[in-house]
Amino acid sequence: LEIPIPSGCAYASKNVYMPHAVHTEYFRNKIVAYFDRIPAGHYEFSFPLVARFSGRCHVNPAQMQSMYFPVLSGNNGSSQVVISK
Repeated sequence: LEIPIPSGCAYASKNVYMPHAVHTEYFRNKIVAYFDRIPAGHYEFSFPLVARFSGRCHVNPAQMQSMYFPVLSGNNGSSQVVISK
């Protein structure tokens, strides 16, 4: 699972619990979480961010794909975020 973060934000904390996640990596522009198995259902992941710059920025779509069969994938739509400090 790749979760992009807006360009005007930074991580407030990197200690975020993601259920069923085996490993989580934090990059400047995205969070990558690896899952061994994930049961069917609806999931919402949230993590604290700190606004560094004010403005309007685009957020790339979140992507989830199978490691060994990347043809099996899904994503949401891109969105626009307004950041006010």
